[in-house]
Amino acid sequence: MNGLKVDINTLLNKVGLSHVGNKKVRHFSTGMKQRLAIAQTLLRSPDLLVLDEPFNGLDPNGFQDLMHLLRQLNAEGITIIVSSHLLNELEQLASHFILLHDGHVALDISKTELQKLNRTVQLEFDSKVNDKALNLFKDLEWKQLNDMAFEVKLPSGEIALLVKNLVDAAIKTR
Repeated sequence: MNGLKVDINTLLNKVGLSHVGNKKVRHFSTGMKQRLAIAQTLLRSPDLLVLDEPFNGLDPNGFQDLMHLLRQLNAEGITIIVSSHLLNELEQLASHFILLHDGHVALDISKTELQKLNRTVQLEFDSKVNDKALNLFKDLEWKQLNDMAFEVKLPSGEIALLVKNLVDAAIKTR
């Protein structure tokens, strides 16, 4: 391609596509197409990748594969800018966030600062909330929406812990 001397097999291996052989791209999964697009950008050894909604349509395995690839590329010195509406997915990857609203910067914040901000999370249970669940909320800012739903405000780093504690207490959420 344009006289570039690139070892295609090494590049395909890097993005996890060494196993596809002569498979037609039209038969690729969404995740495979995402990895192929990244391989195409890597042909010219860029210092910067700009990706628009790269996680759209990916199954959980495809998502994890793409995250691993992007972390690997970043560790190799490539700066990656990702445009996405899925902040929770970006939190697993990004070190800095710029949120836009109507084309203007609404928030420019580091991951550390973002994680300190409280988030509002809505939890819906399969049945009426019992005292065991209420006890887990006692030190949190929360409000009951109905017999089976709560809204809880807490730092993003504590959301997973609350869900784990609910699961450990055999309290099912939807």
